[in-house]
Amino acid sequence: MNLRHKKLLLQHSRTRLFSSYYGSGGNYSQLEQIVRDECKSGKVQTLEEGLRYFDQLILERPLPSNGLCLQENIDFAYKVFDRMTQMGIRPNAITCNTVISGLCKTGKVGRALHLKNNMVKWNCRPDAVSYCAIIDALCKGGLVDQALVLFSEMHGDSNVVPNVVVYSSLINGLCNSGQLDEAKRVFEEMVSRGISANVITYSCMIDGHCRHGRLKDARKLFDSMVDRGLQPDVFSCSILIGGYCKNRKLDEAVQIFKKMKRNGLKPTIVTYNILLVGLYRDGRMKTAKSLFNEMQTFGVSPNIITYNTMLDGYFKNGYTEKAIQLFESMEGVGILADVETYNTLIQGLFQVGKLEEASKLFIEISKKGLMPDVVTYTTMINGLFCSKMLLEANKLIIEMDEKDCVPNAITYNTIIKGFLVGKETDKALHYFGKMREIKFAPSDSSCFEKLSVVIYTVPGAAAIRHIGIYITEWGFLPKDGKGSFTAYDASKLFAESPKKGLVPDVVTYTAMINGLFRSKMLLEANKLIIEMEDKGYLRDARGYDTIIKGFLLGKETDKALEFFHKMRERKFAPSDSVSCLLVKTLSAEELKNL
Repeated sequence: MNLRHKKLLLQHSRTRLFSSYYGSGGNYSQLEQIVRDECKSGKVQTLEEGLRYFDQLILERPLPSNGLCLQENIDFAYKVFDRMTQMGIRPNAITCNTVISGLCKTGKVGRALHLKNNMVKWNCRPDAVSYCAIIDALCKGGLVDQALVLFSEMHGDSNVVPNVVVYSSLINGLCNSGQLDEAKRVFEEMVSRGISANVITYSCMIDGHCRHGRLKDARKLFDSMVDRGLQPDVFSCSILIGGYCKNRKLDEAVQIFKKMKRNGLKPTIVTYNILLVGLYRDGRMKTAKSLFNEMQTFGVSPNIITYNTMLDGYFKNGYTEKAIQLFESMEGVGILADVETYNTLIQGLFQVGKLEEASKLFIEISKKGLMPDVVTYTTMINGLFCSKMLLEANKLIIEMDEKDCVPNAITYNTIIKGFLVGKETDKALHYFGKMREIKFAPSDSSCFEKLSVVIYTVPGAAAIRHIGIYITEWGFLPKDGKGSFTAYDASKLFAESPKKGLVPDVVTYTAMINGLFRSKMLLEANKLIIEMEDKGYLRDARGYDTIIKGFLLGKETDKALEFFHKMRERKFAPSDSVSCLLVKTLSAEELKNL
């Protein structure tokens, strides 16, 4: 008997079981239980098979309970639900909420909203459970504004009263999106309605304020929670400790840590790891080591994150030998090193000039069955460049490509700078071009300075154009704004470019003008615009967009309007962003005259 015949026979036997059961007048609830058991055991393996059983049950009376077959497979549940409504079975609020909850958990919020809106047709109204599931899903998906709209709708329904769970979900979403003032308003509204905030609500508020640097407000909330008779849990304490550590307020972090232990709360591994990071960043490695030892006394075993934290701390505070000793002890206590462990070690060893030891560890990664990641390769490449080993660095760059390890912006900065320092200008320009193709921007100030030198020294207009345009496109200044390569330098290089054989075109001019505007050099930008017009290069919508936007942001409204009218004369239309900026910036009278 082949497999297909076996399956048909099995299906037939199950159908006979159901038919005989019906015929014998069996108890219906027992029959439902049989179906549930079949589903749970895995015997009902396909959606079609489950629906076939469901159809058989529908033919019987009384009708099957609405909860039947909702066994975690939301697609199956939704199809069953749809079949029920098509056959005239009215679902109750519990059934609807079960499906809504499942849809929300699987990211199908649109379907959940549609189902909620249809509940009135079935004479059952959405309740706090319905709203809470959808609001929570919207917030977790970053759609906080939509969640607020739904929350307002909930307020308008006299039959639904928001509970602390709904408020907590919304407050958490608002805090995560940085809308702290709105979160505070919702929090105060909740309290004014007589709904008591719980520890979860307070924790959401504290977390949001900590992550946005508002530590005083976070501490006030923490103290307010205690004053209202709520006992902070490990989670809320860990949040506040993390906020203090992130903002280098270690004394306050340690104070909260000690207080939670006095109150009988046992710190978790997460709490310890947070505090260890804060201590080593503040240079308190002795305290960190004491805390590391204390963990085991309290029955908390260090994990790989703990060890990686300690290794990083030892290296960054100059304790290389202690870092190596700790690494060598890991395997003995059952902690296996991961890629992050090796990345920390390799970087630390390179920093103290231990090239050979770092290279051995790089080889060891693969032997341990691990895969070097982009951080590993970038660290190794940087170390080799710093050791003037350009050939070895180049081999590693090629290997990285062969192993499909995608470079990030830091990798490209490292490679470009390394080749420039090593006088390998062609290779630097090659990777500079690749960097621009994937929309990464240089962020290393010394890299910018070296690129400016290249423009002066490399023969040929192509190299000048290649570098000059990209610098102007990226805004000239390094990420921190403190580097010595400025918009003025770029402007000077641009002026010098014809001497090198480069004739600026429309792209070059537009990029340069954009950069000058961004650097608030309106006078220089205006001079270049006049030059661009004189040469007939102001001939596309992008050029006009750049100029209008630059003058609007620079508060030169008359100039912006002058070029807007010129743009219209040329039959060009401004982009949506420029149109919005015009509406936002101009007065009602000025808009009327457009």
